Amino acid sequence: MLERGRCFNDTGKTRAGPRECFLRAWELGQAERLDGYAVDAAHMLGIIERPASEAMQWNLRAWNTPRGVTIPMRGRWLATLQNNIGWTYHAMGDYAAALDVFEDALRLRHVQGKPGPIRVARWCVAKMQRLLGRAGEALPVQESLLGECERAREPEGYVHEELGECLLALGRRALAAPHFARAHQLLANDPGFPKEEAARLARMKELGTSK
Repeated sequence: MLERGRCFNDTGKTRAGPRECFLRAWELGQAERLDGYAVDAAHMLGIIERPASEAMQWNLRAWNTPRGVTIPMRGRWLATLQNNIGWTYHAMGDYAAALDVFEDALRLRHVQGKPGPIRVARWCVAKMQRLLGRAGEALPVQESLLGECERAREPEGYVHEELGECLLALGRRALAAPHFARAHQLLANDPGFPKEEAARLARMKELGTSK
């Protein structure tokens, strides 16, 4: 049920298809005390549910479930769930709460010690700082992340986007334009970029060509 739901979700099916699968997986996980699967199902429901208040309820159910999950798996899930909760707060427009949660997720990622997830968590923290009017703090973080991504040969489209946004917020539009152009080039060809965010891509393209 989990994998069927993910297939439905990843191929852009309506929310009803994956939701039915994830709900069934949640019910099975609860009934059989398979907490790892139950947490996974609840965390997927937290990703797909709308409105954000309903997504938050599923994130909290997932957070409160892993009583029988092994300690290493619990640590992995807590970082993942904090990331989900942070993005749910972001969707609700509560950037201060999102920042608090993302900072906690970053601490958890540092404990795990994996460079890729740590970079993602740092990016999330810096994005919330920018949205809270703290672009001056966020800019050096994103500049550092760009270098790290390039050295690791990881996609850096989202980092370029945030660099553009930080520079734009600081009144440095001419310096922002190349970052928006590069972000558009990379993300327009990224199959994982949300299809419903076409306006976001169009904005990158416009700002990438502005003088």
